[in-house]
Amino acid sequence: MRKLLYPLICLILLSGCDEDKWEGYLYPDKDNLTNHIKTGEFGTLEECRNTTISHAHAANYNNFDYECGLNCKYIQNSDYPYARKP
Repeated sequence: MRKLLYPLICLILLSGCDEDKWEGYLYPDKDNLTNHIKTGEFGTLEECRNTTISHAHAANYNNFDYECGLNCKYIQNSDYPYARKP
């Protein structure tokens, strides 16, 4: 019994470690992509898109752009500071 219990506990503890997450980024002026606002982390692409677009409309950004990235990380000194984790 003990031999089965330990692997089961480890499996339960580690099961949530690699969950995918979507991160939303809003660019108030699509002609200046260096200015961005992180809108949050989401469980689905649809949730990310809807929330990020809602933020833009609520702030009356008329020339906005946005992106939703899957499992992103920040990369310093890069032209594209948010990239998918390798």
